[in-house]
Amino acid sequence: MDHDHTGRLRNITLVLSDMLLISLSTFISGWVYLGGGFGTVENPIAWFMTCSLSITFLYLYNLYADWKRKSIKRLLLSVSIAVIISYTVLLFLSMIYQSLLNGNGITLMTTLVIQLLLLNCSRSLYWYIGRRTRGKKRVLVLGANDKADYETIFKLLNHSKGWFELNHYIPSYEKESFPYYLSQTDVIVLCPSLSRDEKSEIICTCSRRGIEIMIVPELEELFIHQSSLQQIDDMPVLSINPLGLTSSQRLAKRVFDIMVASVLLIISSPIILVLFFFIPITSKGSALFKQERLGEGEKHYFLYKFRSMVNDAEKQTGPVLASDADPRVTNIGRFIRSTRLDELPQLINVLKGEMSLIGPRPEREYFINQFKNEIPNYSYRMAIKPGLTGLAQILSNYSTTVDNKLRFDLLYIRNYSFLLDMKILFQTVSVVLQREQAGGVKKFEKEIKEQVIASEGEQTNPKSLTQI
Repeated sequence: MDHDHTGRLRNITLVLSDMLLISLSTFISGWVYLGGGFGTVENPIAWFMTCSLSITFLYLYNLYADWKRKSIKRLLLSVSIAVIISYTVLLFLSMIYQSLLNGNGITLMTTLVIQLLLLNCSRSLYWYIGRRTRGKKRVLVLGANDKADYETIFKLLNHSKGWFELNHYIPSYEKESFPYYLSQTDVIVLCPSLSRDEKSEIICTCSRRGIEIMIVPELEELFIHQSSLQQIDDMPVLSINPLGLTSSQRLAKRVFDIMVASVLLIISSPIILVLFFFIPITSKGSALFKQERLGEGEKHYFLYKFRSMVNDAEKQTGPVLASDADPRVTNIGRFIRSTRLDELPQLINVLKGEMSLIGPRPEREYFINQFKNEIPNYSYRMAIKPGLTGLAQILSNYSTTVDNKLRFDLLYIRNYSFLLDMKILFQTVSVVLQREQAGGVKKFEKEIKEQVIASEGEQTNPKSLTQI
């Protein structure tokens, strides 16, 4: 309850602060260009619309969530995109309602620039204070000495700088030394390789000591997420609904898909025409290709896509996942993959009802069968239609492992709402602008494993990560 109260108080403070800064930006531009007044708005209703649009898009970009331990680069990008989109909508509305704006385009642009500066400075200050007060947590990693442990360590080392300070790694066979390091630890990270009993024991110990625990959730733990607490006689129980969408959710999602996909297809039609002409000129083969994928309920369908690789790329090798610096990718293909333009023809799949705008990304049967052998619960992600974009696409990379993408997909299905779809749709824009997220399947950083193994040979005590 304390965390909920703190979160609500933080959000109220942020909303009021943003409204103040938005009002200040309109006042400054009006004072500069119009000799006083509120510049971009000339009546209370218009002022309210301006604030409402900005606050709405800031919300859709998750800017009223806790940005603890996240990247300031992505924070500032999200603020900038949210503000620019809100002013684009405001400009469009002003063309319909002439009385909405006071002044001219220069006044509006000045207001936009000032608002960008004020909001970015405000959020940067908030983020910096958060890192100073809640950052530099001393981390102890516990695992079972397998590949999953090294992947977890790599992700912690690769995380946004300033939040974590990795101190030690302890494999489970040396867990008797675990209590010795608790006084030097703020956060315990439990690797997926640990057994359920080991996790339970560590969680109980850390809870008694008041130490934060971070754990990679298993499938059943994701199912418990969003469960409801009920009671049978005098016994508390958790009620877990089946994975999937209700009939009303499916209807609402379908209507949303048709409306938005139609608009996007019209808006993107000039780009589509250019690519239809340009791709065959730059490399042999057609611009468009179709490939069989598995959709909802593992039903087969043909996915449409702009060709980003050489023609017949898998003729000699068979099905192969794309990797970083893949030699099969053409020059223009590298660009359209990084900007997601190669996915535009899938709007047709959405209109046909084979896909949704938002959902787990579709995959080929060949790879799905492999994934199901490695991850028996992989097929749960096909409880709904595949999507053009999804939660895994905005929160992970192409190089994110299959099991972690599955966790995001299941979280999306479990937490589906219309607002979540809206957030994912708009946040996809910021992902497109961060082109480093659009790489292929990255080969795992083996040097992390080698360094940890080397430290095992040099020390008999638990492993220090300060040298990694």
